[in-house]
Amino acid sequence: MGLLGIIALVISILGAIVGIVFLGFFDYRFMLVALAGIYILGMSFWYYDVSRSVAQFQGSGHPYPYAGTRMLRVPGSVRYRVYYPADTTTCCGKVSPFYDGVGAFAFGYVTLGLHNCLNPDGCVSCIIEVILRILINIVPLAWISIPTTYKNADPAIPKGVDVKDSKKNRKSIDGKRDTEVESKIAISIETKGEKGFPLIVFSHGLAGTNEEHSIMFSEFARHGYVVAAIAHEDGSAPRARKEDGSNLWFVFPRQDEEEKCHDFACEFPRDPDAQLEGQFWNADRLSLFTKFRIAQVTQRQSEFHSVRNHILKDAPEEIRRIIDPSFVIAGGFSYGATTAALDSVLHPKDYVGAILWDGWFYIDGTEWPKAVHEKGIQHKSLFIGSTAFSGDHPYETAMGRLVKTAKQKSTFFALPNSSHEHFVDLPFWVPTGRPAFCLEAKGHLSNLIMAKEGTLKFLKTLTPNVPKSISSKEEPDTQSKEVKRDPMKEVKKDSISTQN
Repeated sequence: MGLLGIIALVISILGAIVGIVFLGFFDYRFMLVALAGIYILGMSFWYYDVSRSVAQFQGSGHPYPYAGTRMLRVPGSVRYRVYYPADTTTCCGKVSPFYDGVGAFAFGYVTLGLHNCLNPDGCVSCIIEVILRILINIVPLAWISIPTTYKNADPAIPKGVDVKDSKKNRKSIDGKRDTEVESKIAISIETKGEKGFPLIVFSHGLAGTNEEHSIMFSEFARHGYVVAAIAHEDGSAPRARKEDGSNLWFVFPRQDEEEKCHDFACEFPRDPDAQLEGQFWNADRLSLFTKFRIAQVTQRQSEFHSVRNHILKDAPEEIRRIIDPSFVIAGGFSYGATTAALDSVLHPKDYVGAILWDGWFYIDGTEWPKAVHEKGIQHKSLFIGSTAFSGDHPYETAMGRLVKTAKQKSTFFALPNSSHEHFVDLPFWVPTGRPAFCLEAKGHLSNLIMAKEGTLKFLKTLTPNVPKSISSKEEPDTQSKEVKRDPMKEVKKDSISTQN
């Protein structure tokens, strides 16, 4: 936030106090002017702070000047938002990080926080949402857009690809570009050399959404990657829009038919003699919480793979044809890393690598998912952790074992002085010079920059070559060299350590 932001915050607070005191002694018009001045000053510095954070995060040296984005849906399944390299902004408008509006995004978290006393589909909730949608428009959170990213922009053409496209015929009835039904546009692409852009399929975390990494994904797109960010409909998001237009709210595990678990990460007593059987655990011997998560991550994995298949086979042609189907990377944050790892293990020939940010690989006293820990990560993978799960935390132990047992070289580093929330786009929404929304915001922006640069550096090691296990019928190499040191203990801030 910087010194100016802190000064603005102090002035805003002092101004509000002084204004309240003067309310009883001066004309109300003075009070209105004072409040208006405080509002303008506070909001100006809010907007200045987030704009500066975005500019610092973006940096320079992008191979592609713009990114395009659009929302697609797998028929009968989930929506996903696509980010892709673009070389033009014609006929396109700027786009918000929040596809359904910041009011809908914020109300999802309101219902999550008040789930014990608020029916999200009730009349009271409708009134609260309308009021929230109106009030939230007075703060910069509603004004921001994803920089250099445009809705339905024309995709850039990868190097080595010729495009035969009659843009003169790209007109709708009113003579303008049809920006809503892009699938009507037929593009014929002949490949020479490179086949297209690598694809990253990305899964969000528990109590998160696919909107929380929008500016990060835009950066990936401007560096030559297509990102398919999934909006899961398994009850792990505060709010998800279903195909019929209805809302799916966050689902809590239930102890019985009447009582809800009041913490989305709570655990119930389980049989200490529970044994692991089959692909997952023997569900009859585990806690209700674990049973619930096993079923949920199974649905998530299915949604993940359906998005991967849809964008490669059934997406609009101008999107599908710019993607190299032989370079698909599985990615995710937190619960999403669990999901991505599981799908990459169950379908090893469909991916060339994995990006796993602060993954959830431990539950109910046991490492999970069982298939991931038994088979091991099959691909060259990037693990980024947070110091919130450092030391003797079981999450660190589980992740460390996956790094050691990966079938191919795995890279790990941890963001310094970080919390779990340091992977989301918070600094681009609110000033983060102080704890925001009760999160540890210190160092958030610098950690996001480090996560971006580390991920891009790792991705460059994947795209030049396809592993033999992916490009041929050969099985993955199951022989891995012994790791002599614990990668979770040797974290360097300015470098990435690679392990066999």
